[in-house]
Amino acid sequence: MSTLIIGDIHGCYDELQALLDLVGPDEDDDILAVGDLVDRGPDSLRVLEFFRDHPRASSLLGNHEDRHVRAFYGEGSLGFSHQIACAQMGKKAYRDACAYMGTLPIHREIDDALVVHAFWEPGLPLKKQKGMVLVGNAEGLLYLWEKYERPWYTLYDREGPIVVGHLDYLQRGEPFVYEDRVFCLDTGCAKGGALTGLLLPEYRLHTVETPRNHWRELKSSYGDLRPEVNVADTNVSWSKLGELLEMMSEQKEMTPGLERRRKNLREFSLQGEDALDRLLTALLARNAEILRKLKTKKDYDELPPDKQRKLYAARAGDSPLSPLLERAREGRLTRKALRKHFKKPRDLITFCQTADLLGDELLALNEGSNGGKNNSKKNGKNGG
Repeated sequence: MSTLIIGDIHGCYDELQALLDLVGPDEDDDILAVGDLVDRGPDSLRVLEFFRDHPRASSLLGNHEDRHVRAFYGEGSLGFSHQIACAQMGKKAYRDACAYMGTLPIHREIDDALVVHAFWEPGLPLKKQKGMVLVGNAEGLLYLWEKYERPWYTLYDREGPIVVGHLDYLQRGEPFVYEDRVFCLDTGCAKGGALTGLLLPEYRLHTVETPRNHWRELKSSYGDLRPEVNVADTNVSWSKLGELLEMMSEQKEMTPGLERRRKNLREFSLQGEDALDRLLTALLARNAEILRKLKTKKDYDELPPDKQRKLYAARAGDSPLSPLLERAREGRLTRKALRKHFKKPRDLITFCQTADLLGDELLALNEGSNGGKNNSKKNGKNGG
């Protein structure tokens, strides 16, 4: 018996069916989604109903389901994509959807593999892992960002492999696999990327391309639901942004307008941290790729450091990020270094938009600068 683990589907029912057609699981094979079944895509309800009603299908809890459930029970508010999904479903269906999403587990073990939606904290057994880390909600993201400078997957220390979704690390419709132990299956399905599945026990990857950017179309159609951000709040340094949030958190009584401003500012801060995480991952991946190609030359490791640096610089090319790639080569690239390079969160967010590295509900300005669909994806590609 096999298990097909599927990355973030985000309401893309047609892509889900295309992936199932490609893989062709048998009647007794299991189908497991990593979570984030909903939001951003056109058919969140149909995706939910598939995993609720199919006898061999199940899903974990993703941060998007978690936020819906929390908001439904009065423990938070809905973001832009969540509000769209709610409007798409209608009141009764949404109530039933939240009841189902509230039953989803936060982890699953299959043979020697662990499946969670988002992250893993090193040094802790599974039973002591924080739910906010495994699910990847805002609190979990902040916790990891404040405690660790390195990306979580470089610190993964469990004996067997781990399979996750949550972040589209490579941003080119391909899964990110780190040291054959960490399998990251989010490939931007709703945003013109692809939907990826991992078939166990052979650990074979299957990918189907998304025909268009569903999320961009939905954002345009439901623009009246988007919250506003105070322009002045976004044009500040990292430290000033932290000071603003701290000052607002100390206010015991707030007007509705100020409460809304605090909520939006916190969302903007999270997007800045998200951009930081994505760019750091992209730079580290690019550095590893450059070094891998250079090391195919037999004499590279025996060259003097200055010669190695020049060959690396030639391979990396001349760009505004060249100094950061050099830091990565030296093992000194951290979130702190990125904050120093990009003085303001807005600068970093704008850069990542231009580089097409962002995908969440960006509250910053200049959203129209997002690049187009990456054309390098291969439809129906199977990997070993």
